[in-house]
Amino acid sequence: MFRCLLGLLIWAAFVVVVLCDVDYYKVLGVDRTASDKDIKRQYRKLSKQWHPDKNRGDETAHDKFVQVSEGILLDIGAFAKGPSIRGVI
Repeated sequence: MFRCLLGLLIWAAFVVVVLCDVDYYKVLGVDRTASDKDIKRQYRKLSKQWHPDKNRGDETAHDKFVQVSEGILLDIGAFAKGPSIRGVI
């Protein structure tokens, strides 16, 4: 179940990148030269801040959480080997 959900999330993130021109560095609030460690740190901070469980009923917080999640999913290089937003943007 988790694998399926993760796969769906990664696919959705890919579609968003192809269809939308979003600067995920700006979403994450880091420079394009930021290290993987800085990207991870900022992702964890923002994902806690905008998590839907902490902001029940706040659609804006949900949207920001989704954007932050998409940004880090595209920068999988910060967590493991794989495609990175560094190659996309």
